Amino acid sequence: MAVRDIRGPQHAVHGRDASRWYPWLVVVACFGLTLTLGETFWSFGVFFKPLEQEFGWSRAAVSSIFTAFLLGYAVSVVASGKAADLYNPKPVLLASAVLIGTGLSLCSLANTIHQFRFFLLLVGLGSGATWSVPNSTVQRWFYKRRDAGIALGLVISGVGVGALVFAPLIILSSTFAIRPSPPETMVVRRTGRNLTAPSEAMTTGVDHPLRTWAFAATVFVVSAGMFIFQSISAHMVPHAIDMGISPSAAAAALGLMGGLSIPGRLLSGLLSARVGWHRLLALSFLGMGASMVWLW
Repeated sequence: MAVRDIRGPQHAVHGRDASRWYPWLVVVACFGLTLTLGETFWSFGVFFKPLEQEFGWSRAAVSSIFTAFLLGYAVSVVASGKAADLYNPKPVLLASAVLIGTGLSLCSLANTIHQFRFFLLLVGLGSGATWSVPNSTVQRWFYKRRDAGIALGLVISGVGVGALVFAPLIILSSTFAIRPSPPETMVVRRTGRNLTAPSEAMTTGVDHPLRTWAFAATVFVVSAGMFIFQSISAHMVPHAIDMGISPSAAAAALGLMGGLSIPGRLLSGLLSARVGWHRLLALSFLGMGASMVWLW
């Protein structure tokens, strides 16, 4: 009775019918957020050669622009995830929209390498929220649900098709549908009682998952894989053009790499609960390593 009274008018909004469809509305909104990563991650390689030719910069100098973006992204993905856990994700996403929109807009005015680095750094500082916030939000909404894997797979598949969508517009529109957590978590914030929290051993003490060797190893492996992935996405197009491949074919190959990631992301969400995420992760990086040898 106390829980029902505390909810007040929200109970009508988050009733039985709403509880069925609203989590999937959150998935759609979070999918829109991850779309923006496709624009920033996949488009830079296409502009690599034009930047070299227009400004006369070396390949190392042009690469440093993308490095600045990745540095900002690395900081942002941790900071925004922590901020979304402590506060409402909406202001975090609104700040992300401002940073991405401002950085991308200012790139059209850049004339020096330092300006490009700074403006892409701003974009990176905003882009981290478009990955950490939607992923953590969807996992809270689908906690212990059988369809959690496909929901998360749909969200991360947005990266594969994100180059088609304008980043700030999608971020701003998605924030209107995203709420910080399910209604039960809202009650927890008001009462101080956690109705669906994991056991204490998972959140405090030496058994905290962030303090285990398994987590550290996962971070290392994923970081190494992302380093390889980002290097290929930034340098594949200019390298292919240098080898005599037409710019359109090189750009199509880059788009194909992004497009083929979509079924992989969806299948990973479907199969993670059945075969285990660690086996899928090992298989994924085995395939990446084999393809790298083949590409070389």
